[in-house]
Amino acid sequence: PLLEFPMIRRAVEHVENVRPTGTLVRYYLSTNGMLLTERIASFLDKHRFHVQLSMDGDATAQEMRAPGTFRALDRRLDRLRERHPDFFRERFRIAVTVTPASLSLLARSIDYLLAKGVRTLTIMPSLVSDADWRPDRIDELDAQFAKILKSGRRYMRKTGTMPVTKKLSIAFLGATLLT
Repeated sequence: PLLEFPMIRRAVEHVENVRPTGTLVRYYLSTNGMLLTERIASFLDKHRFHVQLSMDGDATAQEMRAPGTFRALDRRLDRLRERHPDFFRERFRIAVTVTPASLSLLARSIDYLLAKGVRTLTIMPSLVSDADWRPDRIDELDAQFAKILKSGRRYMRKTGTMPVTKKLSIAFLGATLLT
């Protein structure tokens, strides 16, 4: 969507001009983050956008799916957290896509994102046809989710919120089993 940021800006201006007083409008945007500049982040923050950034976790996991993107995304996370703390805390989430190749890195990646200050995470499998999503991978998936649960509990004791919900984990397992 950020390839068409001028259109997003015009659409928001239009909505702001025509919406009836007292009407609540919520804006949502998903992005890979590569075009998320400070100017765009300021606009999204000002207009209270809810943003989902696709990032698969630590350097190894991110580079598996999108080579050459980790350093840029890592810097963007730091800048968003520092310059737009309310936005980062309240209306920002990371979507982690797990592939068979990155499954063993899942818990480590979640720990990395929690250490970066990300408060809300969505975990989903890559649903493209992949022969490596086999039933025998369930044990590995269970082990990764057990580690994530431990990390989530530590995070919850520290912050009072759970970054990954049970519902998302169940949806992930269901989607994996159906592929």
